[in-house]
Amino acid sequence: MLLKDRRALVTGAASGIGLATAEVFVEEGAAVMLADLDVEAGERAAEGLGDGACFRRCDVSSEADWQALMEACQDALGGLDILVNNAGISHREPRPMHPADLTLDEWHAVNRVNMDGVMLGCRHAIAAMRDSGAGAIVNLGSVGGLFASPLAVSYGAGKAAVIQVTKTVATRCATQGVSISWNAVRPGTIAT
Repeated sequence: MLLKDRRALVTGAASGIGLATAEVFVEEGAAVMLADLDVEAGERAAEGLGDGACFRRCDVSSEADWQALMEACQDALGGLDILVNNAGISHREPRPMHPADLTLDEWHAVNRVNMDGVMLGCRHAIAAMRDSGAGAIVNLGSVGGLFASPLAVSYGAGKAAVIQVTKTVATRCATQGVSISWNAVRPGTIAT
């Protein structure tokens, strides 16, 4: 069991891909910190996973929330071995967002989570993992970051950035002797 006794943090873990990831990690013997904006669902998810899981509210676009989350990981888990940067959003309108109608505020709302959240997670996890000597970071991109969709401009751009940030930061860490495994996962549409 590769995850036995590992300490993992999964963002966007109250539901969907994040919750499914946390479930597998706990089943495989990892101690998991679930993080999400949805406190009620996050606490319920952690409780449902049993003693191997705990929950902390986190807005991944907030520097202060990341600092508090890393302190919570240290306190509850004793450190961090694995980060799954899963939290992400798309437009919440009842219709697809046409590029001509996209406002800068809407662009920023999506990419504060999808781009800034990933960058902040990487930065804080690198610091924690450097102290322990090794680790693994998995960033959730999307096929939407590989293939253009004219009705998902900010989402596609943000997910493309996740893929490139993963490659760039992995290369930089490798040249600095920081032993972290990096992956950018690019799922398609998933019924969550």
